Amino acid sequence: MDAAQKHQLDWVISELGLSQKTGREVLAATQKLDTALRSSPTRGSWGELSLRRVLEMSGLTNRIDFLEQMQVGPARPDVVVNLPGEGALVIDAKVPLDAYLKAIDEEDSSALRAHASAVRSHVNQLANRRYSEVIAGSLDLVVLYMPSEALISASLEADPALFDDALQKGIIVAGPS
Repeated sequence: MDAAQKHQLDWVISELGLSQKTGREVLAATQKLDTALRSSPTRGSWGELSLRRVLEMSGLTNRIDFLEQMQVGPARPDVVVNLPGEGALVIDAKVPLDAYLKAIDEEDSSALRAHASAVRSHVNQLANRRYSEVIAGSLDLVVLYMPSEALISASLEADPALFDDALQKGIIVAGPS
């Protein structure tokens, strides 16, 4: 083996070592994220933070174009977006993850149905809050924001009627996109 080949071999070995190190770091970060998302307070923060980022990337400004955690009687929606003509759009962020994570971990179709059931439960809770009756100018619909398209897709896969049923109750299920 000549010097050039040895140099190339050393470079490949070095790059493989860096790749392995990066892989270990990614695995450790993924495990930390998995642990954090299994914690309910962290999960709620993830949903609210994701929603705020989507609103800000849309050009809206907190406390000008939208208000967070506004107390409205007994309810406190995550966000109320100010609309032209003194209108308002209520957005509630939810992260129903327990059954979804179980479905992924175990490839369990009953857990997927449980995930869809949890989403349906959130839809019903939001419909029962009747924000349009307690927030002046509020539209007759509420956005149920979920911070992952995969969460939405999984719930619709397990319960294809969920989206239409939610819409009939004045709830729009939406994600970041």
